[in-house]
Amino acid sequence: MEVGPEALARFFEVVRPHLNERQRRVMAGACSQMLGRGGKSAVASASHISRNTVIKAEREVEGGIEPSEHLRAAGGGDRPLIDKQPGLLQALDELVSMAKPRFPKATRLLITADAGGSNGYRVRAWKNELARLAEETGLEITVCHYPPGTSKWNKIEHRMFSFISMNWRGRPLESYRTIVELIGATTTTKGLRIRAERDDGYYETGVKVSDKELAALPLTRHKFHGDWNHTLTPTTAQSNVR
Repeated sequence: MEVGPEALARFFEVVRPHLNERQRRVMAGACSQMLGRGGKSAVASASHISRNTVIKAEREVEGGIEPSEHLRAAGGGDRPLIDKQPGLLQALDELVSMAKPRFPKATRLLITADAGGSNGYRVRAWKNELARLAEETGLEITVCHYPPGTSKWNKIEHRMFSFISMNWRGRPLESYRTIVELIGATTTTKGLRIRAERDDGYYETGVKVSDKELAALPLTRHKFHGDWNHTLTPTTAQSNVR
C-alpha cells in the first residue's frame, strides 16, 4: 500500500501531539526506514521535523533503540557550535533541493562561508556534516571561507542580518514566537523577504569529531589556502543525486 504525502501529513498531525521528543524521533526514523527511498524527505515534509534530524533518527532506529524514559540521547558538555545554529544544515539541504530543478545535471555545489562561527574553517563538526550532505546528495561540495576578519564583505551581513537587528530593535524578545515573527516580518525597499520558522527538531549535544574521524573525511584541500578552501566528495559511486 502506497502512502501519499497528504495521508502521511495527517498521520503526523494526529499522533505527534501525544508523543514526547524522543518518541517523535523514533517514530520519524521508523517511518523513514519503512518508506525506503525518498522516505527522509517525505517524513521531514509531513512531520515538520528537520531532514537532518530524520536522517539521524533513521540511523538510531537501524542501530537499535532500547526503551528509555529519557527524552534525549545521552551526552553532556557544551554544545558544539554546529548545534547552536541547527537550521544551518537544513538550509543547505533546502538549497540543494531548490537548485536541482533548475540544474538537474549538476554534480557540484559551491558554498561560501565565514571564517568563524558554527561554520568556521576550524570547526570539525561543520566539515563532518558537509561530508554527510555530500554523501546524501551525491554532490561534490566545495567550501570557500572568507579570510578571518573579512565577514563585512559577506553580502548576507549587509542584506539580511542588519535589517533584522533594526526591525527588532527596542522590542523585548520574550518568546520564540516573538523572535520568529520579527525575523519573518523583516523587509526592505529593495524587496528583501525572509521566511522564518521555529525548528523543533532534536539535535544531539556533546558530539565530538576525533582526529581519526577528521582524517577519514573525503576532504581535499586546495593549493591556495587549503585551510580555508577545500572540497568534499561523495565516497560511494551509487550516491543518490536528487
